[in-house]
This record gives sequence, C-alpha cells and structure tokens, in this order.
Amino acid sequence: MSNAATYPNLPAGKAGFVEARSDFRKYCLILVSSFLVFFDAHGQSGAWTTKTSMPALAGSACVVNGNIYVLGGAGNGPGYIDLATNEVYYPSTDTWEAKASVPTPRGFLSTAAVNDTIYAIGGGYPTAKDNVEAYDPVTNTWTARKNMLSPRLGMFQS
Repeated sequence: MSNAATYPNLPAGKAGFVEARSDFRKYCLILVSSFLVFFDAHGQSGAWTTKTSMPALAGSACVVNGNIYVLGGAGNGPGYIDLATNEVYYPSTDTWEAKASVPTPRGFLSTAAVNDTIYAIGGGYPTAKDNVEAYDPVTNTWTARKNMLSPRLGMFQS
C-alpha cells in the first residue's frame, strides 16, 4: 500500500519522505534491539562492590545453586599450614557459613562441581596429596573417592 493511499491529503512529493521516515524508524528499532542483545544494558557501571572478606586463603571455590563454596586453604604459621575449611558464601545476604570440614586438610587444591556435588582434588603444601573427596551440600557430608594416580599441587603433578 502506498503512502498516497494511507495519507490521502499528503502532497505527491512527500510520499517518499514518509516511506523513508518509516524505514528509518524500523532501522533504529533493529539497531537498538541489537544493542540491547549484544551489550549488557542493565546498568553495569564497571564499578566493584566490596563484600564480606573470604575467611581462608589458597583455597579453591565452586558454585552450587548460586552459592559459592570455598574449600581447604592455607593458614599462616611457621610456613603454610594446610586447612580443612569448608565455607559457603551466600551472595543474597553477603554472609559466610562454616560447613562440614574437608576430610583431608589441604591448600592449593582443585575443585569441581558436577551435578550439585563438589569434588576436592589433590592439593597440600608443601607435600602434595592424591586425595579425591566428594561433598554433598544438601546433606553437608563428605564421601571419599578413589585417589588420583599421582599427587597434585593445584593442577601440577609432583
């Protein structure tokens, strides 16, 4: 349908102008939609927000059900001391809670969350360990798993 039929009182020379303006609006709508899809336009300012400090250092973190679990770690003493900490951070309340201790104390371990179970793997300082243990956040319990073939400090074989 032409603009002449849509706008009966529009002079003949102005019909193309209305079409161009309508096309321009469509293009703007497409550009704005693309911008919102490709760029996170929720108001990310790039600023950091300070939250409650993590209790241990040199631990490993995993996320299960939107909560951050930090396992193991190293404490200061005469040298580093392997820790058996298991702490969960709740982002919604900005709080930490202690959970059942890791069965094998160790810092510099690796962790992985699979189907809401957290696996603590290797670690230990200065002596690397080959332990693998599984943590169930729902029941707050640990289960020993088959050890790795060789000890690892972080992801490094010793």
